[in-house]
Amino acid sequence: MPDIQRINQWTPETIKKYWEWCSANPYLQKEYFSYQVGQGIISAISKITKIQGNVLDYGCGVGYLLEYLLKNNNALIYGVDFSFEAINKVNEKFKNLSNFKGAVIIQEFPLPFPDDFFDIITCIETIEHLQEENLKQLIVEFRRIIKKDGIIFFTTPNNEDLNKNMIYCPFCDTLFHKVQHVNSFDSNSLRILLEKNQLVVKKCSGIDFLELSRKKVSFMDYSLKMIIHGIFRRIKKVIECFIKQKKDNDKTKYLPHLYAVATKRIIL
Repeated sequence: MPDIQRINQWTPETIKKYWEWCSANPYLQKEYFSYQVGQGIISAISKITKIQGNVLDYGCGVGYLLEYLLKNNNALIYGVDFSFEAINKVNEKFKNLSNFKGAVIIQEFPLPFPDDFFDIITCIETIEHLQEENLKQLIVEFRRIIKKDGIIFFTTPNNEDLNKNMIYCPFCDTLFHKVQHVNSFDSNSLRILLEKNQLVVKKCSGIDFLELSRKKVSFMDYSLKMIIHGIFRRIKKVIECFIKQKKDNDKTKYLPHLYAVATKRIIL
């Protein structure tokens, strides 16, 4: 067993370096969540509201969800990300689409948008990457820029055991999360976080975006790794429930991801 000196503490600089590398690496593109289940995300949002008006994808990466959002001609689509590499790719890829309003780099708050501007904000698989102070600032900013009747759509892994996804660097005897997660949420803790920061949570529940995606697109559009992972995860949960003879009726806690739909809390 190696003599592990420390668990890596992510800093803004190391986070930036990590995501610049991911954005530029062609072998990692199919690992992006929105690449794998973008249609499922769109299906979930469409059940809640029409995709129209001003729409922001926060943490847009290289634009896989933007590509789906831009199919809605009644929507003006904006993107934000931390990676210069990702932003450059997005702006080049969609520059000729009339309803694409550009993607911008974000290095600090406030966000470069006016108050009460967006009808929809998506924050897909992002909050698990943010350190506590930045996470609170982000939610406050969302509340500022969302319209009073707009919605904010969050997703995150469901009750992830962060320790299971730690990997070891033999060069510096350091442990770190393999995809830079620093937070884990269940439906209760996610709801508390959002409500504590002045949002009204309309819905917070487990979801299987891969299943939603399969209803719309070909089975072969998804990486074999993702499919196998989903199958084994379900089998594992069924066995665990059978052995422990759980009588808990809250089946959503066993789904792979969480989604939350929130609106602005109006303070008089």
